Amino acid sequence: MNVLKTKDLLIGYKDESILPPINITLNEGDLIALIGPNGAGKSTLFKTLTAHIKPVSGSIELMGRELSSYSPREKAKLIGLV
Repeated sequence: MNVLKTKDLLIGYKDESILPPINITLNEGDLIALIGPNGAGKSTLFKTLTAHIKPVSGSIELMGRELSSYSPREKAKLIGLV
């Protein structure tokens, strides 16, 4: 089962994308690292994937369900960020 999946995800602020479309599929047990220079969009990506900011467009699925369909309480039980 896919734990996290994005499709044509555009991230940014004020409806302006800062990166090309992002397509990610993460499965249970996957280990990833995100590296890049300051200002590359790493924090914006994490904020978008954890529902702290809305995507410009595209979709994010968490556990097979659209992230935006989760209540704040449900998201808090499933998402942690350090």
